[in-house]
Amino acid sequence: MTPPPPSAHPANGTSPLLTVTPDNDYRWHSLSDNTLAGVTPAALAAILAAHWADVELLHPGVAARLLFLAAISVLNGVFAAVDWLFHRRAVAATPLCPSPIFVIGLPRSGTTVLHNLLAADPRLVTPDTFQVGFPSCFLSLRGLETVLLRGVLSPTRSMDNIALDWTSPCEDEIASCVLSHGASPYMALAFLRRFRTFLPYQTFDGAAGAAAFPRWRDAFTHFCRKVLYDAARRAPAGTPPRLLLLKSPVHTARMALLLRLFPGARFVFVHRHPHTVFQSSIALVTRQFPHVGLAGWSAADAAAYILDLNAATMAAYLADRPAVAAVPGRLVEVAFDDLVTDPVGALAAVYRGLGLEGLDALRGVHARAAADVAAYQAGGKMNVHSPLSAAAVAAVNTSWRDQFEVFGYMEEPPAPKEAGGGWRVVPR
Repeated sequence: MTPPPPSAHPANGTSPLLTVTPDNDYRWHSLSDNTLAGVTPAALAAILAAHWADVELLHPGVAARLLFLAAISVLNGVFAAVDWLFHRRAVAATPLCPSPIFVIGLPRSGTTVLHNLLAADPRLVTPDTFQVGFPSCFLSLRGLETVLLRGVLSPTRSMDNIALDWTSPCEDEIASCVLSHGASPYMALAFLRRFRTFLPYQTFDGAAGAAAFPRWRDAFTHFCRKVLYDAARRAPAGTPPRLLLLKSPVHTARMALLLRLFPGARFVFVHRHPHTVFQSSIALVTRQFPHVGLAGWSAADAAAYILDLNAATMAAYLADRPAVAAVPGRLVEVAFDDLVTDPVGALAAVYRGLGLEGLDALRGVHARAAADVAAYQAGGKMNVHSPLSAAAVAAVNTSWRDQFEVFGYMEEPPAPKEAGGGWRVVPR
C-alpha cells in the first residue's frame, strides 16, 4: 500500500505547542510494534464493540490494521487455549509476590533506563516483551515467535532507538490492557482523540473507573501470577523465589491502589526536567501511536493528551506520596540526570533506599548494565529534541508547575550537559 501524500494525512498539522511532521505518515501503514497485537478474538471483539463508533476505517492504514489484528487474534486464541488447557491450574495456584518493586515515573522520564538496570539483578523477575505482548499465550507460543511473529517487533523502539527484542524488559500495563479488554489508559494509543474516556482507568475513581476495576485487577494479578509461574518453571531446581519487578508509568498514579493489592510493595520514582519530558513525549506520541492508531488525531489532540495525562498522573502521585514515603524503605526517588551520569551510584542509592541486600555481589552485573547505558549515549542514539516554542514552555510551566516546585527544576528550558548525560537539575 502506498502512503498518501503528507497533505492528505489527517494527523498532519501544528498547534502552538507541537508539530506533527509528514515523515511520520508511513507509521500509520505499519503492522509492527502494535501494543494490541496480543488480543484474542474475544478481547478484540470486546474492544471493538465498546469503541466501534470511534474507529475510522477510511483513515490511512486503519482497515489494514484491523485485518491484521483479526488475523493475529486467531493465532493468539489457539495458543491461549493451549495455555489454559495445560497451565491454568498451576498459574492460579502460584502465589503473588507480596513485596514487588514498581518502577514509576511520568512517561519519558527515564523509567525504561532504570527498569533495564534493575532487571540485570538475577534475583528479580520482570515481564519481558514477549510475555507482555502476548499475555494470553506466551507459555505455549514461546520458541515459535521467530517464525510465527516475524516482523511484528522492530529491532529498536520507535520513540527513542533503545534496542528491543522479545527478551527485553517491558511494561506490564500493555498486558493488562489486552487481558482486561481495554480497561486501561493505554487504549489512548488506539484512540488518542478520546483519551479522556480512558483517564478513569488510571486510578479507577468515579463510576466508570470503579466499574472497570475488577476487570483490570483480575487481568493484572493473573498476569503477575503467570510471569512468576513461568520464571519458576524455567529456573533451575532449588532456585529461591524471586522478587517481582514491574514497570509502567501509569502505576505512578496508583501507589495507594497497588498497596491494597500488595501491602509490601515498594516504589522507585524517576523524575526528569518537565521540558525534556514534554519534548520526549512528543516523540513518543508521533512515532509510536500511529503504529496502534484506529482513528486519526491532530497535533492539538497530542498536546492536550501529553499535558493533561501527565498533570493528572503527577497530582495522584503527589497525593499518595506523603503516606507512602512515611514508611521507611517504601519509596525512593531518583533524578534521571543522576541515573545516566552515574548509573552505578544511582543504583546503589536505590538499593539502600529500598533495603535490598547483596549490592556488593552485584557490582559486576550493574557495571555491565551501566556500560550499556553509556554505549547508548555515546553511540548518538539518544533523541535530539527541537527547542520548545514559547507557547509550549508557558503551557508546561503552568500545567506541570507542581513538578518544578517539588523537584527543584528551573522553569527555563534546560541545557544539555557536555557529557551528553540527560539534562541539568538546578535546585531552587
